[in-house]
Amino acid sequence: MALCELLYSHIRGDHPDAVFLRFLRFHHWKVGHAVDMFLKTLQWRAKFDIEGLTRMNEDELDQKYEGFKLLMESGKVFLYGRDKMDRSVM
Repeated sequence: MALCELLYSHIRGDHPDAVFLRFLRFHHWKVGHAVDMFLKTLQWRAKFDIEGLTRMNEDELDQKYEGFKLLMESGKVFLYGRDKMDRSVM
């Protein structure tokens, strides 16, 4: 996935400035550290296909990650409901 696609998938409906400000504040306005952490975050999201996970329902997640439903039943993971596209919100 290209860097721009990763960036926009991470930002979604948020304002880009707000996203970058969160990283800057966390790193006490040290730009180099904030950029490094932001790029690592984008790499992590690509490596674990976070966008793909958000589109899966509970059954698909249980097939991909054995024991997912067991975690849900134990109360370690729970649903807040569904979004406008009928996806689970955890």
